[in-house]
Amino acid sequence: MPSSTQPKPSPKKPQPNIFEGISVLGLVSTVAWQAAGPMLVLGIGGALLDRRLHTTPLLLLLGIAASVALSYVLVRDTVRRLQRHVDELVRQGVIKP
Repeated sequence: MPSSTQPKPSPKKPQPNIFEGISVLGLVSTVAWQAAGPMLVLGIGGALLDRRLHTTPLLLLLGIAASVALSYVLVRDTVRRLQRHVDELVRQGVIKP
């Protein structure tokens, strides 16, 4: 006699979405620009203003200090956003912790 019980299908595991990975890579790649961008703009801007106003190296140093502070804030916020995104993917079962 054949058994009337059939094996239960296992619950479907969410398939990884390539766009999720691209989104994470996009966030990671922005960190480099967020760290280097303010340094380039504020550092070069400070050096040019120093040359024009004859205050060398005061504005260059202020520009570098401001760029470090700005870069810290930008990178910190991006890392927090990335962590929330990864936590959500782990919660959904798309990736393993």
